[in-house]
Amino acid sequence: MYAKILLRWLAIAGFGGYGIYTLAAGILTQPGVHWAWFCFFFIPFMLVYSGLFIAIAYFVLRRQYRYLGTLISGLTAVVVCCMLFSLECWLDVDKHLYDWSKDSPWVIVIALPVSLATLFIPFYAARWAYRRLQAFLSSHVHENTKPERAA
Repeated sequence: MYAKILLRWLAIAGFGGYGIYTLAAGILTQPGVHWAWFCFFFIPFMLVYSGLFIAIAYFVLRRQYRYLGTLISGLTAVVVCCMLFSLECWLDVDKHLYDWSKDSPWVIVIALPVSLATLFIPFYAARWAYRRLQAFLSSHVHENTKPERAA
Protein backbone atom coordinates (compact mmCIF):
# COMPACT_ATOMS: atom_id res chain seq x y z
CA MET A 1 0.00 0.00 0.00
CA TYR A 2 2.76 2.45 0.93
CA ALA A 3 4.70 1.55 -2.20
CA LYS A 4 1.75 2.61 -4.39
CA ILE A 5 1.44 5.92 -2.55
CA LEU A 6 5.17 6.52 -2.80
CA LEU A 7 5.18 5.65 -6.51
CA ARG A 8 2.22 7.98 -7.13
CA TRP A 9 3.92 10.90 -5.39
CA LEU A 10 7.21 10.19 -7.14
CA ALA A 11 5.38 10.31 -10.49
CA ILE A 12 3.71 13.58 -9.53
CA ALA A 13 6.98 15.15 -8.38
CA GLY A 14 8.95 13.80 -11.33
CA PHE A 15 6.60 14.75 -14.15
CA GLY A 16 5.51 18.03 -12.55
CA GLY A 17 9.03 19.04 -11.64
CA TYR A 18 10.38 18.26 -15.09
CA GLY A 19 7.51 20.14 -16.75
CA ILE A 20 8.03 23.25 -14.63
CA TYR A 21 11.81 23.03 -15.06
CA THR A 22 11.61 22.84 -18.87
CA LEU A 23 9.10 25.67 -18.98
CA ALA A 24 11.20 27.95 -16.76
CA ALA A 25 14.51 27.02 -18.40
CA GLY A 26 13.08 27.44 -21.88
CA ILE A 27 11.61 30.85 -21.24
CA LEU A 28 14.45 32.22 -19.12
CA THR A 29 17.28 31.18 -21.46
CA GLN A 30 16.20 33.51 -24.23
CA PRO A 31 18.13 32.39 -27.30
CA GLY A 32 19.68 35.06 -29.50
CA VAL A 33 16.89 35.06 -32.06
CA HIS A 34 14.39 37.57 -33.35
CA TRP A 35 11.64 38.49 -30.87
CA ALA A 36 8.86 37.42 -33.26
CA TRP A 37 10.30 33.93 -33.64
CA PHE A 38 10.71 33.71 -29.88
CA CYS A 39 7.14 34.87 -29.15
CA PHE A 40 5.26 33.07 -31.91
CA PHE A 41 7.17 29.80 -32.16
CA PHE A 42 9.44 29.13 -29.21
CA ILE A 43 7.13 30.06 -26.31
CA PRO A 44 4.09 28.13 -27.65
CA PHE A 45 6.31 25.12 -28.35
CA MET A 46 7.68 25.26 -24.79
CA LEU A 47 4.16 25.60 -23.36
CA VAL A 48 2.96 22.54 -25.25
CA TYR A 49 6.05 20.46 -24.46
CA SER A 50 6.14 21.27 -20.75
CA GLY A 51 2.34 21.21 -20.54
CA LEU A 52 2.30 17.53 -21.43
CA PHE A 53 4.39 16.67 -18.39
CA ILE A 54 2.45 19.03 -16.14
CA ALA A 55 -0.83 17.50 -17.37
CA ILE A 56 0.40 14.01 -16.52
CA ALA A 57 1.32 15.17 -13.02
CA TYR A 58 -2.06 16.88 -12.62
CA PHE A 59 -4.04 13.82 -13.74
CA VAL A 60 -2.09 11.55 -11.40
CA LEU A 61 -2.53 14.06 -8.54
CA ARG A 62 -6.29 14.23 -9.07
CA ARG A 63 -6.49 10.47 -9.73
CA GLN A 64 -8.13 11.08 -13.08
CA TYR A 65 -6.60 8.06 -14.72
CA ARG A 66 -9.15 7.94 -17.55
CA TYR A 67 -7.96 11.36 -18.77
CA LEU A 68 -4.39 10.21 -18.34
CA GLY A 69 -5.18 7.22 -20.56
CA THR A 70 -6.70 9.52 -23.17
CA LEU A 71 -3.61 11.74 -23.10
CA ILE A 72 -1.27 8.77 -23.48
CA SER A 73 -3.42 7.32 -26.29
CA GLY A 74 -3.40 10.64 -28.13
CA LEU A 75 0.36 11.00 -27.82
CA THR A 76 0.84 7.46 -29.08
CA ALA A 77 -1.39 8.18 -32.08
CA VAL A 78 0.69 11.26 -32.92
CA VAL A 79 3.91 9.22 -32.69
CA VAL A 80 2.48 6.48 -34.94
CA CYS A 81 1.31 9.03 -37.51
CA CYS A 82 4.68 10.82 -37.56
CA MET A 83 6.61 7.57 -37.88
CA LEU A 84 4.50 6.43 -40.82
CA PHE A 85 4.86 9.79 -42.55
CA SER A 86 8.63 9.63 -42.10
CA LEU A 87 8.65 6.05 -43.41
CA GLU A 88 7.77 7.42 -46.84
CA CYS A 89 10.85 9.65 -46.72
CA TRP A 90 13.08 6.84 -45.46
CA LEU A 91 12.04 4.59 -48.33
CA ASP A 92 12.26 7.41 -50.95
CA VAL A 93 8.92 6.42 -52.43
CA ASP A 94 8.51 9.70 -54.33
CA LYS A 95 12.01 9.44 -55.85
CA HIS A 96 11.41 5.88 -57.04
CA LEU A 97 8.05 6.80 -58.56
CA TYR A 98 9.61 9.80 -60.30
CA ASP A 99 12.40 7.64 -61.71
CA TRP A 100 9.84 5.12 -63.00
CA SER A 101 7.77 7.84 -64.61
CA LYS A 102 10.71 8.81 -66.84
CA ASP A 103 10.64 5.38 -68.46
CA SER A 104 6.92 5.03 -68.96
CA PRO A 105 3.98 7.41 -68.79
CA TRP A 106 1.71 4.58 -67.60
CA VAL A 107 3.38 4.50 -64.19
CA ILE A 108 0.82 7.07 -63.05
CA VAL A 109 -1.65 4.19 -62.80
CA ILE A 110 0.53 2.76 -60.02
CA ALA A 111 1.85 6.07 -58.66
CA LEU A 112 -1.53 7.64 -57.88
CA PRO A 113 -2.78 4.84 -55.59
CA VAL A 114 0.63 4.57 -53.92
CA SER A 115 0.71 8.33 -53.31
CA LEU A 116 -2.83 8.30 -51.91
CA ALA A 117 -1.94 5.35 -49.69
CA THR A 118 1.11 7.14 -48.28
CA LEU A 119 -1.14 10.10 -47.53
CA PHE A 120 -4.09 8.33 -45.90
CA ILE A 121 -2.59 5.22 -44.22
CA PRO A 122 -0.79 7.17 -41.44
CA PHE A 123 -4.06 8.81 -40.38
CA TYR A 124 -5.97 5.54 -40.30
CA ALA A 125 -3.12 3.81 -38.46
CA ALA A 126 -3.05 6.61 -35.88
CA ARG A 127 -6.82 6.27 -35.42
CA TRP A 128 -6.46 2.52 -34.99
CA ALA A 129 -3.61 2.93 -32.47
CA TYR A 130 -5.62 5.50 -30.50
CA ARG A 131 -8.68 3.26 -30.30
CA ARG A 132 -6.75 0.11 -29.38
CA LEU A 133 -4.66 1.80 -26.71
CA GLN A 134 -7.72 3.63 -25.34
CA ALA A 135 -9.57 0.31 -25.03
CA PHE A 136 -6.55 -1.34 -23.42
CA LEU A 137 -6.01 1.44 -20.89
CA SER A 138 -9.71 1.73 -20.03
CA SER A 139 -9.82 -1.94 -19.19
CA HIS A 140 -7.22 -1.29 -16.47
CA VAL A 141 -8.85 1.81 -14.98
CA HIS A 142 -10.96 1.02 -11.96
CA GLU A 143 -14.38 2.62 -11.97
CA ASN A 144 -14.50 2.74 -8.17
CA THR A 145 -11.49 5.10 -7.97
CA LYS A 146 -13.03 8.52 -7.43
CA PRO A 147 -11.12 11.61 -8.49
CA GLU A 148 -10.17 13.99 -5.72
CA ARG A 149 -12.40 17.03 -5.37
CA ALA A 150 -11.05 20.55 -5.54
CA ALA A 151 -10.75 22.12 -2.12
